[in-house]
Amino acid sequence: MSIHFEIRNGVLVKYHGRGTHVLIPNSVTKIGDMAFLSCTSLTSVVIPDSVTEIGSEAFLGCTSLTSVIIPNSVTEIGGGVFWRCTSLTSVVIPNRVTLISDNVFKYCKRLTVFCPRFSNAWFYCKKNRIPVKSIKHAKIQQHASGSAQKP
Repeated sequence: MSIHFEIRNGVLVKYHGRGTHVLIPNSVTKIGDMAFLSCTSLTSVVIPDSVTEIGSEAFLGCTSLTSVIIPNSVTEIGGGVFWRCTSLTSVVIPNRVTLISDNVFKYCKRLTVFCPRFSNAWFYCKKNRIPVKSIKHAKIQQHASGSAQKP
């Protein structure tokens, strides 16, 4: 286990590192509120299939983060998760996400969300005028497994 991760009862409470590419340990079931708060050097993060929830403002102010693939295991995305992630250009969201809270992508001006058509994520993006592109379920799994470069 990396000394950079503060994990309590499966919740990633805080990331203390300065890495640009972070692989979250498989022991994590939830990314806690503000876990990566203002990690400005973070450019990419790999979220394992063990994670079912991403807490509020988990990546708030990660201004160098460019893309995120949310695994099929995640069902809840908290409020303001990617608030002020100004370099974020793509997020892949699976169909299993049933709860997407407010202001998830606030100030993400370059963002396009990739998700299944008519999914909760698709409706969220349409309602909030966030650019969205339809992607099939099989493509999401392909991206999550790392066999594809971009959505």
